[in-house]
Amino acid sequence: MAVQNHIHLSSTLGGAPENSPDETYTVHVRQEKFVVYTSVMRSINGTTRVGALEDANGPMVYTDFSMVLSLTAAELATLKAELGREVYFVDHDHAADGTNHTSDVVTMLLQEIGEPENLDPMLNYFTAKIVLVDTNTEPQT
Repeated sequence: MAVQNHIHLSSTLGGAPENSPDETYTVHVRQEKFVVYTSVMRSINGTTRVGALEDANGPMVYTDFSMVLSLTAAELATLKAELGREVYFVDHDHAADGTNHTSDVVTMLLQEIGEPENLDPMLNYFTAKIVLVDTNTEPQT
């Protein structure tokens, strides 16, 4: 695996040899957010009770992303169609193009597409921030 110049993001997986999401995008800004699901409650006598979603290894840490993508008008339309859906995602650090990406594919919820910023007067190129929420049943390591 090596850091690539693109991510894969789509609600469908392509065929062999890559077996990865069909669409690729260029990312300008990438931010990871590590999330642990917790609850804080008080007992009747005021004692604090803290709980976290855990497995056998301790608290389960999920990874959400926000990214600023470089998009054509067609790519922006494709992303809008995926908004609110669970999508397959392959981050920058993945197998080389033309090889199997299966082990790099995770599921995310495309939760938000920010206000697109127009980059040219013909409305052909944009940047837009997206937010991806980790929906894996097993957290990423």
